[in-house]
Formats: sequence, structure tokens, C-alpha cells
Amino acid sequence: RSKSAKGFKGNAYITLGNIALSEGNTNDALQHFESALKIFSNDPEELASGTQAKKSMAMTYSSLGLYDDAISTLEEAVEKLSQPNVEGKTFHLLKADLWSSMSRVHQQRGDIAAAKNFSKLALQNYKDSALGYGENHPITLRNTSNLAVILLREAEGLPKDKSKPIIDAAKFEMEGALQK
Repeated sequence: RSKSAKGFKGNAYITLGNIALSEGNTNDALQHFESALKIFSNDPEELASGTQAKKSMAMTYSSLGLYDDAISTLEEAVEKLSQPNVEGKTFHLLKADLWSSMSRVHQQRGDIAAAKNFSKLALQNYKDSALGYGENHPITLRNTSNLAVILLREAEGLPKDKSKPIIDAAKFEMEGALQK
């Protein structure tokens, strides 16, 4: 959370956007998220809050079926977090969260291959005990489950000889999570 009055105002816009979403007012939500981004966009101290605003905006786009807008918004956020001067656990986890969101958008779009790739990127970051949560954290375990679901969706409709290795991979992921 922000420590400045300006940052507080930006976070208030994010909250208003979330309230608007809960009431089904996506246009109002997008306006609030855009207002938050205007506040956060030029302040490097507010990168985490700006990233949250972008993620909220992207997921709103996705809920409206505007998958290209959602993906480009998430890509912009990942690009900002990938700058050489951006480091630390907070940003590492934010990037994992963005990749997890990218996976959800690609699933909604029906692109299972891309969903799987982004899910694996997110899971890799979450598992990293130095900068992530570690193997046993509930968020890591939830993302392991999410990957297994994607793998099972990938196997649907395939002939048994092609689906078996994918199902086995999903089973392996889940059994590994249970042993943690």
C-alpha cells in the first residue's frame, strides 16, 4: 500500500473500481482503474500499485470478452516489471500474478497452449523459495492445481494414446503437491 496522499487516492480509485465491478458496472470500473493508472503511471515508487491497477483493468477487459485488450494490458505490466532496475520479492511475485492472470485470459479465449505456458511461468516463480512463496505455500499449491486443470482441458477430446501422457503429467503435478 502507498504511503503518500497521492498514492492513497490511486488506491481509492482501485477500490472504487472493484466496487463498481461487484455491482456489474464495468464501464465505471474501467474509468476508476484508468484514474488510478494516471496517478501511478509516472511514479516509480508506485509501481506495485500501478501494476495492480493494470491487472484489474485487464481482468475487466477479459470479463467483457476483450481478450486482446486484456493481454496487451498484462503484457505492458510485465514489461514494466522486467526492467533492469526493478527487483525484489514483491515484483517477482507480482510478475507471477500477472502470468497467472495471462493464463486465465488465454483459457477464457480458448488458447490452452498459451494458458499452459503462462501457468508454468507463474508456478515457477511461486515455487522459487528465494523470491517466491516456496513449494508448500497455499498460493503455490493453488497454482499447481490450476496447471493440472489446464493439462486436463488439453487432454479432453484427444485420442487415448495422446491424452494419457497429458493426464499423467496432471496427476504427477497433483500428487507432488500432496506430498509437500
